Amino acid sequence: MRRAATALGVLSLLFSTTGCETNAATGAAVGAAVGAGIGALTGDEALGGALIGAAVGAVAGHAIKAKRYRDSGGHPGSGGASYPTGTPTSNPGYVKSPYSPYNMIDVSGFRSGELAVDPTTNQVFRVP
Repeated sequence: MRRAATALGVLSLLFSTTGCETNAATGAAVGAAVGAGIGALTGDEALGGALIGAAVGAVAGHAIKAKRYRDSGGHPGSGGASYPTGTPTSNPGYVKSPYSPYNMIDVSGFRSGELAVDPTTNQVFRVP
């Protein structure tokens, strides 16, 4: 019973600190919590399970973040947010920014759907 209470306490503490952390830190905390929980439930040392879980979680969190960055073409990730779309123009490789003062932005090299930044306003928009 004492092990279960300890594992529950560790889980509560770790999950309460994962709100604003990086993916690697969140992965480490979740991995540590899972490792500690498994260690406590199987009767093995909870600390050893937590350390192994933290290492695996940190690597997994970093790998997920790196994959999302690569999938976005190395440009700012969407992070689940929706962005306005630039307006196509008659000039190939250029779009009209969705942000005032609605400058023409060179998006040559970007694929449709990728995110770009308006250099005047430093705001992100989606390439049409």
